[in-house]
Amino acid sequence: MILVLQMIDVNYRVGGIKMKRKHFLLIAVIALTGLILLNSSCVKEEFDTPPVYTSTTSWEKTLTIQQLKALYTGSADLVSNLAPSDYWKKIYDEGSNDTIMAIIIDGYVLSSDSAGNFYETVTIADETGGIDLKINGSDLYATYGLKPGKRVLVRVDNLVLDNYNGMYQVGLGYYDGGVLKVTGIDPSKLSSSVRVTGEKIALQPEKITIPTLNTGLVQKFVKLDSVQFWNPAVTYSIPGENTNRIIIDKDGNQIILRNSGYAKFAKSKLPEGSGSITGILSIYGGTYQFLIRDSSDVNFNQPRFGSQIPEKNTTIEQLKLFYDGSNLYKIPYNLVIEAVVTANDESGNLYKQLFIEDETGAIEFKVDVTGLYADFPVGTKIRISCKDLYMGKYGGVLQLGGEFNGSIGRLSSTEFYKRVYAISTDNPVNVTETTIAEISDELIGKVITLSGVQFADSELGKTYAESSSTTNRILEDDLGNTVLVRTSNYANFANVELPRGKGKLTAVLSKYNSDYQLYIRKVGEVRLIEPRTVKNFLLNQDFSSMPENQDINSDGWKSIAVEGSKNWYVKSYYGNYYARMSAYKSGDASNVVWLVSPKVTIPSGVDTYLKFNTEYGYWAGATLEAYISMDYDGTNPQTATWTKLDAQIAKEADGQWNWVNSGNINLKEFAGDVYIGFKYTGSNSLTTTFDVDNVMIYSLQ
Repeated sequence: MILVLQMIDVNYRVGGIKMKRKHFLLIAVIALTGLILLNSSCVKEEFDTPPVYTSTTSWEKTLTIQQLKALYTGSADLVSNLAPSDYWKKIYDEGSNDTIMAIIIDGYVLSSDSAGNFYETVTIADETGGIDLKINGSDLYATYGLKPGKRVLVRVDNLVLDNYNGMYQVGLGYYDGGVLKVTGIDPSKLSSSVRVTGEKIALQPEKITIPTLNTGLVQKFVKLDSVQFWNPAVTYSIPGENTNRIIIDKDGNQIILRNSGYAKFAKSKLPEGSGSITGILSIYGGTYQFLIRDSSDVNFNQPRFGSQIPEKNTTIEQLKLFYDGSNLYKIPYNLVIEAVVTANDESGNLYKQLFIEDETGAIEFKVDVTGLYADFPVGTKIRISCKDLYMGKYGGVLQLGGEFNGSIGRLSSTEFYKRVYAISTDNPVNVTETTIAEISDELIGKVITLSGVQFADSELGKTYAESSSTTNRILEDDLGNTVLVRTSNYANFANVELPRGKGKLTAVLSKYNSDYQLYIRKVGEVRLIEPRTVKNFLLNQDFSSMPENQDINSDGWKSIAVEGSKNWYVKSYYGNYYARMSAYKSGDASNVVWLVSPKVTIPSGVDTYLKFNTEYGYWAGATLEAYISMDYDGTNPQTATWTKLDAQIAKEADGQWNWVNSGNINLKEFAGDVYIGFKYTGSNSLTTTFDVDNVMIYSLQ
């Protein structure tokens, strides 16, 4: 680099007064590191022979790109506001009409939008670093000659400087919610900010390695040698969607190749070999990303390296048999399973997990990787080398993954890409047709379809998920059987209102303690388009209208203590109200307490159903039973005839504070006037807490 100091007079205005100041102007004749002047066109691409240019500007650089970046103070602002006074110099060009006060950078184009992988962005660099120039236009390489190697001068004092997740950029400013941001320069105003000269150089990339990446390399033209795609069985991008592909080196180090879903090469299959890749190093929120200008930047003409894909030697069913029931089991054997991906994170409803299935069963695979759907679309067949992976239970369900604080957790991304091999895509996915009543543990992890189902009346008008948290919604059939539909508030359909009809729903089945849960893969698999079944309620009590922490004696409901001093009362938790009874600290030798409903008339010859929910806490031997009476006089339960109902009531094995559905109890044989009674039996030493909620009697129409 040759440096020349020249003293010049600079005229400028401050507050409308013309001033003159002596300045030393640093004039640099630069041989850019890694950039060689081009004597003849030899750069392959559509990056090919440039049109003949003559010098189109008398502008001269007044600061480097690194100096421009150094002006950034943490938020977007006009460069003219950021620049101190000693950056302002008047540039003279004898014989030219250009006489301007300006801050100008001078660099060479690194990127190209010729293949559509860059959008409204031109990355330029000088000897000190790179920066993104935002231009509101397409075909920038052809329309404005902004091709790799072209020399460009940019007047930045009237532009806004910002840092977007680690990427410095300049462009026009606009306000979004009162916050200044950067957008592209309008093409009609481009000539006042950008000048393309007739000079072009052949870009020579700086060779880098994945382990030594640092922010000083960001927005530079770089090259990685001896790398390959982790999964060459897929295309560069999912059409229409920006897609991450994983590049690995021989030591298993990884970097993301970020491709536009609108790139001309988006649908091209990734090369299977190994070799070198050239492009622009980017960063997003601390994660390094590689951007190529065209698929010709990928030169994988060498054989693949690394270990061979292991052969399958066991099944998911057999793998589960090795689990020893401990909190965390490390697999010590060279076990290899082969399975098809049945669900991933494409909709955002699943997070850092895959559901996989083979001919013998299914399992959830927990991994510390996002955007899994790009490399693992539904139907991808994979092999997993399971040695040193972990199995453990979460919520009672066996999962495969890594270790986290002594329990089952997510497998690290490094281990994941070393142990998982993509075999093929577009494999069929098994979907099991079943009913809510037939749901069982054998179906956990599988994709199931339920027919004749609808969301419960209490859910209508709500969205799939609340904005603040993952949400459970109740799905039911005509018999009143229910199952939970669990939806993340990050799902792309979280804010969609629940359908009001009846029909089919396809989802992955999971379980948490005693609750079966459905995870919808995509909202298009919810096909509730038939007329819904309407319930004719004879009784519908959720206890929300009763005063909290008081003995129940309203809406026709009564708490009657036959023995002891305790009574049923109303309790609430996070807005849910229910009836509660506990003999804790009663001091009574016996507590027998009835919670009796108001009188209900069961129609003759009509299927009429009773349904309710129960849960328990602090299991200590007390019991809860459900009865029906046709001769109760409304006062003393002991003088009535009570028939015990075959209902599912929360038991110790269900785990505390887990609501249990009673099942649907047909009351057709009890036509006439009836009362429902919940009988609690305990004592000062038998103190289990029982809760009752959502007591419903209804017929269908």
